[in-house]
Amino acid sequence: MKKGNMKINNCSTNYLQGKWNFTLIELLIVISIIAILAGLLLPALKKSRDAAKGIVCKNNIKQVALVLSQYSLDYSGYIPKYYDYDLKLTWQQIICNEGYIATPERRKACIFVCPSFRPYVYRGSDGTDGAGCIYGLWQNYLGGGIDGHINLITATETPIISDTIISVADPRQWYCFYSTNSEKVIHLRHQKKANILFNDGSVRSIDGNYLNNFKISGVLHPWNYIDALSN
Repeated sequence: MKKGNMKINNCSTNYLQGKWNFTLIELLIVISIIAILAGLLLPALKKSRDAAKGIVCKNNIKQVALVLSQYSLDYSGYIPKYYDYDLKLTWQQIICNEGYIATPERRKACIFVCPSFRPYVYRGSDGTDGAGCIYGLWQNYLGGGIDGHINLITATETPIISDTIISVADPRQWYCFYSTNSEKVIHLRHQKKANILFNDGSVRSIDGNYLNNFKISGVLHPWNYIDALSN
């Protein structure tokens, strides 16, 4: 009886073991299916990740807008110049030095740095790394300025802070931009759009068509931009 049971148990064990064995062809089929599913899902995941970074970028610029608003209240509506040549400081360094917000930590994300483009983190206060990693402030030659400050154009839809870059040849985020400058330009890095703070306080995602047809006081005033760049 025991031997009979043992035979039955052995047969059952062998049957179960044989049932769950994979052949090489079956294994290759499973791997192929997994690879196909991964190929379908990864682009969607990347798109979702990029969209999330775009939202973080918008939030960063909104916080920068609040800091500049506080600063302008103390300076009769003026904000810092994009770069103070006397102090040798960028606009970001000026508002940090004057205590409106703490100086960012090196190698850390902060509200002055876009999460979607190199170097992703604050690099310091020196001229190359520090100036080359923050959002750009408009070089407002039209508005004039006094004592290291510029005033804001009152015409609606005027860009103040934007995703920016130097150029394709030197692809770094930069601390300033200007409409006719062919190097320090707006960068459409968020699915062919740039996040921009306007002088009405709004932060919006703007595409190249908008920038091509931009007007100040009814006069066509297109902005230079780069809409494709590997990162």
